[in-house]
Amino acid sequence: MRTERIASAISIPTLSCASSVEALLVGVLLVLENDDVPGIVGQVGTVLGEHHVNIADMSLSRDKLGGKALTVLNLDSAPAEEILQALLANPAIKNARVVRVSGA
Repeated sequence: MRTERIASAISIPTLSCASSVEALLVGVLLVLENDDVPGIVGQVGTVLGEHHVNIADMSLSRDKLGGKALTVLNLDSAPAEEILQALLANPAIKNARVVRVSGA
């Protein structure tokens, strides 16, 4: 499978170019912008699991320790709006976007 730097394909204006992550550009992606704090990975996995959304792949990056982070998840199905809202209820998660990549 092909990997590319997600920052070159999706504009996330609040992260600098130094915050990029390599991710598979196929299917359903969940792109999160968050603060680099403990517990984000666990909370994201818990919320998705509670809603029966399976994570196929996960890529992480940060600009610096305790700074801004970028998380890209390849999912088996698109999360509903209520799932995005549950994720955004965590004040450390600043943005959550679903991206569907077709023709990959």
